[in-house]
Amino acid sequence: VRELARRLGERAGPALDLQVLPESVPVGGGSLPGFELEGWALAIRHPEGAERFVARLRAAAEPVVARVREDLVLFDLRTVCEASLCDLEKSILAALR
Repeated sequence: VRELARRLGERAGPALDLQVLPESVPVGGGSLPGFELEGWALAIRHPEGAERFVARLRAAAEPVVARVREDLVLFDLRTVCEASLCDLEKSILAALR
């Protein structure tokens, strides 16, 4: 997560509001109530708002699914393999434009 945040920060510039935040996520999309996994999420606050940014991510040629909370777009990278990080980075950068 931190490496992707660093690379995005370098390519998108200092104006990008980007953070790495501790995150608890429910297991199985909530099918195991009360059981959560601790981890880290990449969080981006877009100047046009989270909903517009996440809509561009989902409409991309290779859609990216992220969550929205408190006007932040959150990326949980727990299930993203190392080989896919470059593609994810490209998709995020394209949606930022």
